[in-house]
This record gives sequence, C-alpha cells and structure tokens, in this order.
Amino acid sequence: SEPWYGTGLPRFLDGLAASGDWTPKNNRVHIVQGQIAYTQVISSATQAAIEASGGTWELAGITDVQFPVQDWAPVIAELHDSDAGVIMIDYWVAAELAAFTQAFSANPVEDALVYLQYGPSQPEFLDLGGEATEGFVWGTVLGTYADEQGQAFRDAYKARFPGTMGLVYTGAGYDTVQLLVDAIELAGTTDFGPVIDALEGTAYRGVTGFYSFDENHAGQTYPDQVSDPEAGQAHLFFQVQDGAHRIIYPEPYNETAYITPQWAGGETVAAVASGEPIVLGMPVNQSGPVGVADHQDWVNGVTLAVEEINAAGGVLGRPLDTLVVDTDILSPDGTAAGFLAMADAGVDAILSPFVLIPQPAMDAAAAYGAPYLHGNTQQATLDLYASDPAAYRN
Repeated sequence: SEPWYGTGLPRFLDGLAASGDWTPKNNRVHIVQGQIAYTQVISSATQAAIEASGGTWELAGITDVQFPVQDWAPVIAELHDSDAGVIMIDYWVAAELAAFTQAFSANPVEDALVYLQYGPSQPEFLDLGGEATEGFVWGTVLGTYADEQGQAFRDAYKARFPGTMGLVYTGAGYDTVQLLVDAIELAGTTDFGPVIDALEGTAYRGVTGFYSFDENHAGQTYPDQVSDPEAGQAHLFFQVQDGAHRIIYPEPYNETAYITPQWAGGETVAAVASGEPIVLGMPVNQSGPVGVADHQDWVNGVTLAVEEINAAGGVLGRPLDTLVVDTDILSPDGTAAGFLAMADAGVDAILSPFVLIPQPAMDAAAAYGAPYLHGNTQQATLDLYASDPAAYRN
C-alpha cells in the first residue's frame, strides 16, 4: 500500500548507511511531491517516518510539482539551495522522470542519493533516459524478484516480449493469474462465492513474493509489516547499474550492492485444454495520456501466464481466455464503463493493474460479484474495503 513507500524509505536509508556502501553527506531529506492523492499519501507517510526517526533524518524541504512537468530546472535549483543528502522525487510519470535524470545529470546536487520512488519501473524510463539514468534509485512494494523463481520468469517474459522489461506489473499480472487458478482449482468450480472463499485463504509464493491477505484483502510487505522475508512481498529498492535495474535492498533479495553514482564521485557501472474457456477480463488503459505502459506490462504478464497454463492443460480441463477492454482511468464514468463491460461480457474474473479512481471500479466489480484481483496501492482502496467488507468482499 502507498504508505509503505514512505515508511520504508528511512528504513532503507538506515540499512544502506549501516552496510557501509553509502555515507550520507548530511541527514536531510528533500521531497519533491506530485499533487495527486497517490503521491500526497506517500509524501505524508515519508514526512511522518522522518519525524519518527528521532533526529536520525530531518526534512530539508518540500517542492510541489504539477503534472505535466515540462521544465525541471526550477526544481533542481531548489534542490541545490537545500543541498540535502537525500532527494526523493515522489512522482510517477516515467517519461518525465527520464527528463529529470537528464536535467539532473547536467547539473547535479553533489553527493546526494536520489530516490525516484516507483516510476522508473516503467520500460520507457530506461528507453528515454539512456545513460542519464545511471545511479538513480527507486523502489516498489510489488516488484519482480531476481531469485531463481523470479529470474526464470524474467527470462521467459523477455523471450516472449522482447525489449525493455518492466519489473512491477509484469510479475504482478503473472502472479495474479496463478493466484486465481489456484483458487479455482481449490474451489473445484468457477462459481464466484467458492472462488472468493479460496482467495481469502491464499498462501502463495509468486515471482513478486509471498501472497497472503489480511482483513482488508491487502498483501503483507516485508520488512515493513512482517519480519520473515518469506511471509510477505518485499519492499524492493533498485538502482540503475550498467543500464539495468538491479535490486540493492533488502536482504536476502538483493542482487548487488549500492554503487556510488558519478555525481557523488563514483563510477556507474502440453496437454490441450478443451471445454468452455475461463475468461479473465482486463479493463486496462490502452490509449490514455498516462498509465498505458504499466497497463501493457500487466497485460503482457497475464498473457504469459495464460499461455503457460493453457500449454500445461488449462484449469479444470478448461482453457483460459482473456478479454481486454480499453478503459479511461482518468474519469469516474470511464472507469466504471470499463468494469461494467466485464459484467456485460460475463467474465469469470476481473484482473486490473490499477485504477486512479478506485470507487467506481470497486462498486462495479462488487455489483457483479466476480473475483476482482488488482495491483492498486492507493490507501483509498483499503479505506473503501474497510467501510463495507461484505460489499467489497470480492
């Protein structure tokens, strides 16, 4: 969920400093924050975590930015003025973050660790930013691991979908299908109620970690909520090294150590299934101004899982099929329309990477009743579920 991005940052900084791989030039953190609810929740949680550190970390300043950011120069000027040891860019549009790395690399705040929150997970960040992205750090609470299981998925994904791979919604989409299939097989039916019962008891280790759901139907984050690394999904921190995203925290999932970036004085371096298909409906954004890359990553991950499962004989002897509906996630009516289309089509489950406005999606999915599996991290999603668990049980 969104608050863990904020709570987890000081924990990461503490761990990195303790490792000896990074020595902060000072203990101040400057936050550059977007104005949507998602980034505001993360910023507030970060500020609270800094305050709770008891002086280990201090807030250097807050700079507001508004989508779209067309010129990062004024922001970088403020970052120079505060000269913080840690810079957090709490903003999620990958193309604009790529532009930030280019502007920052040309005029860096020396010796600062720069954390770009989640946006670099989108493939276009590396594609557009190129060499300027070297050394930047980002994180996710829903990332694809690089352990044996995660690497096997990465290899299969890249073989099926060549090009730069996103490391969030690819694995999440893949895991979502596996979770649903496990639940259908356990239930022995595609009837909504028994499948949802099975999902509520999920205990599944996927390529993005271990899934089990709390009373709010949310997963558990390691190490922020659980201390056992195999009891939750790791809050992963990556650094761009040699043109690739490498996990640097937490143990035991780190691939490599943090490398000091150039601006800080370092060098960057089958059986055939038959019968009626089980239809997985995906209301995803394919043509809007934001979110398209994330949603395509999700569709690709789902597609790979469906192909593998069908090649192995399907589920209950039935093949999986997908229905994709282009959905406007920027408006309540557009969001609702995409989800209502799932009910009209009679899909067996609804799979969604995320929506920007949770309530119309949750209301439409709840009214239909099919299992609704998604990657939403907004606090509003948890609040809405908590307001009426019976209504939003699916």
